[in-house]
Amino acid sequence: MTDPNESLFLDLNFRTALLESLDWDDNQFDSLLQYLQDNLDFTKQTPDDLLLSIKNNYNVAAFKIIEKMFIDAYILNIVHKPEEGYEH
Repeated sequence: MTDPNESLFLDLNFRTALLESLDWDDNQFDSLLQYLQDNLDFTKQTPDDLLLSIKNNYNVAAFKIIEKMFIDAYILNIVHKPEEGYEH
């Protein structure tokens, strides 16, 4: 059984890390979340293009957080199964 608060804590950790990566700028944070929502809802860009856009329009720190989120989701959804002996 999973912890019912797990997703809440993960979301809180993600939001805090993202906000910190943007130097606690609420406007940038809101802008980036809206940008992600718009692009993920309508699949306007490929993941690589989306990440490059984040890197160029926001910063490298935000890029790394979103990139890690994508990689974790990719692995979690078993789209990619690491080879035996793979260390993450």
